[in-house]
Amino acid sequence: MISRPIEPPRKWPFGERSFPTVRRLSRSILLALTVWTFVAWLWEHGLVLDVPREFIWPTRILDILAIISLAAASILRLITATSTLRTRTGIFGAIIAVLSFLRWLHTGDARLLVLCGQIVHLASSPAAENIREWLVQQLETRAARLVPLSFLICILAGTLLLSLPVSVRHHSAPPLVDALFTSTSATCVTGLIVHPTPTYFSGFGHWVILALIQAGGLGTMTLSLAVLLLFRTAPMGRQRQALLDIFPGVRRAEIYHMVRFLFFVTFGAEALGWLALSLSGLPASPSGAGGAFLSLFHAVSAFCNAGFSLYNDSLSRWPASSVLTIAGLVIIGGLGFIVLRELVHPMSWKLIQRQTSASVWWSRLSLHTKMALFATAVLLVLGTILVFYGEFDSSLREYSFGTKILHSFFQSVTMRTAGFNTIPIEALSPALLFGACLFMFIGACPGSTAGGIKTTTAAVLLLSLRSMVSRRGTLEFHGRRVDERLFQKAVAIALTAMATLSLGIFLLLVVEAKPTLSLIFEAASAFGTVGLSTGITGDLSVSGKLIIIVLMYAGRVGPLTIALSLGMKTRSAPRHQYPTGDVLVG
Repeated sequence: MISRPIEPPRKWPFGERSFPTVRRLSRSILLALTVWTFVAWLWEHGLVLDVPREFIWPTRILDILAIISLAAASILRLITATSTLRTRTGIFGAIIAVLSFLRWLHTGDARLLVLCGQIVHLASSPAAENIREWLVQQLETRAARLVPLSFLICILAGTLLLSLPVSVRHHSAPPLVDALFTSTSATCVTGLIVHPTPTYFSGFGHWVILALIQAGGLGTMTLSLAVLLLFRTAPMGRQRQALLDIFPGVRRAEIYHMVRFLFFVTFGAEALGWLALSLSGLPASPSGAGGAFLSLFHAVSAFCNAGFSLYNDSLSRWPASSVLTIAGLVIIGGLGFIVLRELVHPMSWKLIQRQTSASVWWSRLSLHTKMALFATAVLLVLGTILVFYGEFDSSLREYSFGTKILHSFFQSVTMRTAGFNTIPIEALSPALLFGACLFMFIGACPGSTAGGIKTTTAAVLLLSLRSMVSRRGTLEFHGRRVDERLFQKAVAIALTAMATLSLGIFLLLVVEAKPTLSLIFEAASAFGTVGLSTGITGDLSVSGKLIIIVLMYAGRVGPLTIALSLGMKTRSAPRHQYPTGDVLVG
């Protein structure tokens, strides 16, 4: 807890009661009416149930009281403003109260507007400050456990919202396992679906899925810490340490700028993608959504590498310009924020403006950025060649030569990270499906919105193989030596991931009577949070869906993170060491 100086009790100018008493009373009333506003909206719109006639007038009176309480809290905050934050939230609350009253006069329902204003007031109150400080303390001591827990909470919240009849087009509550599956797929930015997203879910359900994709793409812990930083000019020591646990490799003094850069790049790239898709003109969607929402949904889904689409055939009918826009968003989101921050660093721009040679610019980059860029480029080229030659005379037979290259490149981009497709996945050859499993297992770069064991992990393993074959004794890449501890970590990540995926495939083969390769592909797609499928997802049994849910969760959070979060405290260094022994391997 942060110790604050005790302020002298201020007198309320309109009576004998002291100001703290009035403030506590108003906050309690606001909290009670906030609960009422949420329950009333959930009853009428979420559950799609009509209010009994005898309760119509009491509900209207409570709605008016909720608007009045929001206006009173805003005025009270403006009268006693002691900081810029209180002034801004007071002005915001007053504006929301006026808009809510006007909307209530026009439609008779303004609960969502009122709820937004009430949440802002409660989130910026002193009581919320104590909650935020408690959260920071938990992040400092239990960060490894809170990372998977935060994703789990987000998944459960999404399951609750997607279970509401208002989330489904036909206003019939979906099965709980299907809501859980969709929520997990969106939060873990996977893209696997058991029901057609455009035709099964309503407009409200699409917004819920979009919010889950954005939260899962940025990372629930990053969002939580960013909310904490909204109420400070700079993070405190414990907040910095908690952020460092999420962004390893970033210097302590730059962690606050890293969070700001993360949000700037995310929303900037999504806004540019939204604009580009809006100008290109997308075909009509069976969801009935307008062009603006279609562009926004697919821009967010692409940058977060989610693969959700509001078209039943994904992007098969999209123009080439829109397909390339999606590919660019997927690549940028898959590079990772640490790589992106180094690429747009002022020093990089100065080197480019000076027309410095590419070798000088490349030498200024860190080892991590070099390895991530190199591995991404190699995988993109290899994937394009694999799809082009593997499907030249089969699924790509009817296309022109240039269109074949476009489809091959796009599938190479989405094969590791996102679940979009321009050619039917079920039409691919068995050899390409098996090769795609390897690409999905690798995934994208660390610190990105994608899953997999990450490109740098695979690169370190290949460097170790090269080192052993050439008998160099050290891991080297572009004039730099790789620490042996990174190799140990890479082996641990790869083995844990391989064991998790193998167990998931084994269980799917036990409970499902589907083609073996299709089940392997489905499991690899779920664990790599890719979202590509041969079309068997909706036909899986309840047990099969639960296995896929666990694989998606493990692939996004990371099996090694889960193992560490469930483990005991780190043991202290041993006081003695055992003598070395020889073991024959290979």
